[in-house]
Amino acid sequence: SRDMESGHTPRRETRPKVGLMPVMPQCDDGTRIELNTGTRISWRIDKGESRIWLERGEIGLTVPASLRGKLTLEAGSARFTLGTGSFNARQQPESFDFLVLNGMADSVRGDGLTAGAMARVIGQNVAIGPADPVTLDRARSWKDGQLVFEGESLDFVVAEFNRYLDPRIVIADPALSRIRLGGRFTTTNPNDLLTALHASFGIRSQRSENGAITLTAG
Repeated sequence: SRDMESGHTPRRETRPKVGLMPVMPQCDDGTRIELNTGTRISWRIDKGESRIWLERGEIGLTVPASLRGKLTLEAGSARFTLGTGSFNARQQPESFDFLVLNGMADSVRGDGLTAGAMARVIGQNVAIGPADPVTLDRARSWKDGQLVFEGESLDFVVAEFNRYLDPRIVIADPALSRIRLGGRFTTTNPNDLLTALHASFGIRSQRSENGAITLTAG
């Protein structure tokens, strides 16, 4: 839903938990926003200054060279000023992660971020450094409906898949959670993942009547 009231009321866009393609609203200033699953944002343009609030979830931002004025991204205590370029932002349960895919941005305390930089905000603490290649690949790939893993634990992999699935995948044996795997998978179809788990680790999958998938040791 989008609140289209005029004046200074922020506009809002929400993407439901499950969907095939990212929602792509465009702000009046030309900034394109891609919403990942389970995401809610608000934005406002006032006297040449644009503000975007990430309330939950994950977004990709493309800021045009034609942008005039100031564009600020906020999420909780985190605040960044964006220049021309493309960016990714995700609100995690314990942190806010901000990536510069190309272009430049500045943090609220004046740190400059260039292409390949990542800022992780936990409370009032901001840690800035180069993002690893997998993190950058993952930030780009969700926009194409793909999930990328490289040695993450199965519980992490399942949690990422469950952002897109309804009903969910359930790990019945806690010992399976520590298994590590990698690969590139489609967000809305877990069949390739289930095939890989069985072929590599003998893990069995069973679908219940409501469609939920239970993973058990072979």
